[in-house]
Amino acid sequence: MLSLLVGFGATVLSLGIGLILSDATVKYDVRPLTE
Repeated sequence: MLSLLVGFGATVLSLGIGLILSDATVKYDVRPLTE
């Protein structure tokens, strides 16, 4: 049971980090064009 929670938590964490990184990349890619 604990291993399932740890695996699920790691998956959610990696997905969240991926979304944050992709969001930051999009913002930094778009910003120079708008300035």
